[in-house]
Amino acid sequence: MPEHKTDSPGKLVYLMGASGSGKDTLLQAISRIPGLQGSLSIAQRHITRKTRENCEQHVPLSQQDFLEREREGEFLFNWQAHGYQYGVGKEVLGTLEEGRHVLMNGSRRYLRTARDIYPGLIPVALEVDPAVLRERLAARGRENETQISARLQRARDYAHSIPPDAVRIGNNQRIEAAVRDLLESLGLHTLAECVDTSSKP
Repeated sequence: MPEHKTDSPGKLVYLMGASGSGKDTLLQAISRIPGLQGSLSIAQRHITRKTRENCEQHVPLSQQDFLEREREGEFLFNWQAHGYQYGVGKEVLGTLEEGRHVLMNGSRRYLRTARDIYPGLIPVALEVDPAVLRERLAARGRENETQISARLQRARDYAHSIPPDAVRIGNNQRIEAAVRDLLESLGLHTLAECVDTSSKP
């Protein structure tokens, strides 16, 4: 497994979070910040499923197309989860060399492999307090109490599996607060100042 140069001026940020933590919402909020591209780029993922409304706008690929790109060495990272293949292209290395940070939507189970490939990545865990998560799940009305309890247990298990050196970002208020905390942790203070956290949850 090749290890890639990690002394680029840009930082590779590996975002993780249990189901319901709000990763998609966080990434969408960050993508709307004015002037973002000068400092931070969000890595586009290639996934073997169709795009869905109000979800991550990835590059949809057939299984055959994905495997062909993998054989051609186009992916820096690629993993399997929930019956789908996920890939992040090597173009992010060029972005890092340009001095811009790259934020990617990663998988906790793939983290160890990702670190073998790019040891300098920064693991970031997006977390939600169980009481807040329960309230959000109940409010959207998609699951019954048993399903909500099971989801909460998975979130607790997930939290215990996060490495101790990961940057932990709480998402217990408005998503803007989590966005600002993440940007501040990366030293992107100018971008953080563009995020309005004054509204009440």
